[in-house]
Amino acid sequence: MSTKSMLLTDECECFQKSVTLFLQRQKKRLEKKYGSLPTAHQENCKLAISITNHATYILQTLYVKRNSLSTGIAAFEALCQDLMNPIKDIINDTSTTQLRSILQNVLTHLFVQYIHLRDGFVLLTSGECRHNADSKLAQKKVAFSSRLGKSKRKDGYTTLYSSLLGYCGYGWDEFHNEEVGVRRRLLDVLRRCCMYPKKVTDEMEAKFLDGESALRSREAIWEKLIEAGAEMFENAFDAHENEMKELQRALERNRRDFISRMEKLLVPFGSIRLMMVTEDKFERFELKNGNSLGLSAFCIQRQGDAFRGHDRRGALPSGVTLREWSKIMELPSRVKNEKTVGIYDPEASLKVGKRKRVVIDDSDEESQDEILKEGGGTLKVTVKTFQAKGSTTSSSIHTIKKQLGVNVDDLERGREDIEAEEEGTKEAAYVDEVGDILPNAQSQAYSEELSDLVQSIKQEEENVHLFKSICKKKDRGDDESWDVRESLRYSLMTIGNLYLEYQSLAQNIQDDHVLNKAQNYFEESIAVIEQLRQMNKYVQDDDIEAKFRDRALLLCRGRSYTNLGKTYFEYSEMIRDRKNGISGNRKEYMSRLNFAAQYLKRAERDAKTLKAQAVVYDADKGAHLHRLDANLLISLTCRFQGYVFLRMSRERECVDALKKACGIADCI
Repeated sequence: MSTKSMLLTDECECFQKSVTLFLQRQKKRLEKKYGSLPTAHQENCKLAISITNHATYILQTLYVKRNSLSTGIAAFEALCQDLMNPIKDIINDTSTTQLRSILQNVLTHLFVQYIHLRDGFVLLTSGECRHNADSKLAQKKVAFSSRLGKSKRKDGYTTLYSSLLGYCGYGWDEFHNEEVGVRRRLLDVLRRCCMYPKKVTDEMEAKFLDGESALRSREAIWEKLIEAGAEMFENAFDAHENEMKELQRALERNRRDFISRMEKLLVPFGSIRLMMVTEDKFERFELKNGNSLGLSAFCIQRQGDAFRGHDRRGALPSGVTLREWSKIMELPSRVKNEKTVGIYDPEASLKVGKRKRVVIDDSDEESQDEILKEGGGTLKVTVKTFQAKGSTTSSSIHTIKKQLGVNVDDLERGREDIEAEEEGTKEAAYVDEVGDILPNAQSQAYSEELSDLVQSIKQEEENVHLFKSICKKKDRGDDESWDVRESLRYSLMTIGNLYLEYQSLAQNIQDDHVLNKAQNYFEESIAVIEQLRQMNKYVQDDDIEAKFRDRALLLCRGRSYTNLGKTYFEYSEMIRDRKNGISGNRKEYMSRLNFAAQYLKRAERDAKTLKAQAVVYDADKGAHLHRLDANLLISLTCRFQGYVFLRMSRERECVDALKKACGIADCI
């Protein structure tokens, strides 16, 4: 923890120094040309420093809150295990009344904790506050107040998830928003610091802020900041994004595993199905086909903006340990030891006063809509009770089977054997999921080359899944852990390239599923490379070997950035080939090209850094190879930059990039 915090401090300090150095250079240049500068220039410089402080606040807070989220997901994983125990304890009871009540309570408790963590993801992404404590904290941080409530994001994301409680001021969007994000505001202020202050008309101001020229000017300044030492700061945001994707996958994996295990546990009571809708602000958890339990359906659903969390420390309490998160998520006593029948109160552990209203509708089935309120918050729980007939009202399937002479114990042992066989084929089932992305070979006239490519993709999917499973079990300090992660990195890069190759061969594909897969794998490979670079710092080895590995990882990261740039370029080409072409998707088209240009620039920087570090001397024989690899990477990434700039009508940059690719221009 302390080492990582120190690294974050270094990254923030480097970013602040790069901005300060830029301001000093511009001030010196303007004073040399105009003499003394007016106070308006000093005010712009102060504003730039203030926005820079906001940027570092965002990065540091994202790290702290992401740690809390990671710990919360670990507690949620343990909770999913614990919630099985109350059901197992009474699964063989002859009466279904107690089982039905505990099952309702268990599912509701899981649902509430799940959406709590989902709110944490939203807090770190759009910055929307859904807990009163987060809103109050944001109001106290006046210097770092959010601008998102005053403007909406172009892609509609912020509009859809606009918050009645406001925004926290440190979400991902707070920095990257295209209109009012910290990055955009900082670059615009720095552009003003490059000019002698003068009065401008509204038309001149609008032209200064928008348009292709303004975009190029901002990106040019950002590149100067990167060259002056802000690269670590930018990489920290990339690492955060990759970590968030891993956490999202972990949360959803735990949710799916819980539902699967619970359905298997309830097999003796018929074909009970648990379904969860995970669309944000419209989450819903349903139990269906529960007639044998006395339920035709059981539905827990969120009420959109009406639901607010009331954890006194916010959605993601800072500095919380696993034990404290487990305390937040602990099972209420009525779930641990159910004695009476009733609907679970999800806020009972908070010990806060609340109002309860129960509405019962007259119909053939008994339907209860229970709204649990705390302040302005609402969680709606809908229960529909199936009216059983005859003696089946209080009899379980176990009892019926025994009455018919069925040996229940033998059935249980047989089911356990089947589950063991299912575990043995789990890897193969995972590989078959690739079929959801790739078209069926029988539905298209596949060439032999394309069929072989599909098989290679499935094989690499299996390798990636295997290496990820091993990585979870291996300590990061041993040699085998290094080898496994390096194998994982290689497989991630390989399968990403296979998806790009598949996209180029299957010309009839016009959706972005394949390119999304390639993008995700390249991003994961970058995250693994960062893990390996951190591990390399603590390896007890001679200096030459450590430097060799660090250069090799730098080369791998540059290649991953190049492949990401190629992927975004392919996105843009796919948009060009659509029916409406560029005219109907202009914003999306330019956005893809901008991302492609950014990643290719990062790849070029890594190649230049590698070339500078590969100092040739007798003891380090590998430096010759790394210098050659660096030159090849520069040539490759600059060639793709030329394609991108050509599509963006940036002729001068296109020519410069192609000169570098050909070795005509100096790349250092």
